[in-house]
Amino acid sequence: FFFLMIRRPPRSTLFPYTTLFRSIKTQETYSTSFLNFGIQEITGQGFLKTSSGAQTEINQGYVMMNNGIIEGLSTNLEVIKGIKNSNIQIIIYKNGKQIGLNNILDSETSGVKKTFTVQTNKLINFEAGDVLSVYVSSKVKIKNIITLIKLKSKD
Repeated sequence: FFFLMIRRPPRSTLFPYTTLFRSIKTQETYSTSFLNFGIQEITGQGFLKTSSGAQTEINQGYVMMNNGIIEGLSTNLEVIKGIKNSNIQIIIYKNGKQIGLNNILDSETSGVKKTFTVQTNKLINFEAGDVLSVYVSSKVKIKNIITLIKLKSKD
């Protein structure tokens, strides 16, 4: 008779105990940052400087501290005197190699030029320790070059 009086407790009291054995999902967080490159004036070609004024080279530039992706590139500059049938190329290098992300600006006319490229199809990954630098190639004299690389990395 006493055996029949023992009942199972209601489900609501079991809830706290069953959650102890469930897996807890964590959400990954990402941070966005920008690398700033620039140079006051250039004619021809060369690597841009970092925001602190350090000159970059093919294997010398910003050293990445985390793994992540390059999301985009933007450039703003001024053409002093344009030349017909010419353009300006801004090229990103990772560990001394072109990565396929660049900006091309028209240099046929004088004045301020700006452009941006956003990565949508082919994501460009980087790892901690990779080196990023930016190269400019032009046939015209340009000044006040500002180039930003947008990065996204895991926190």
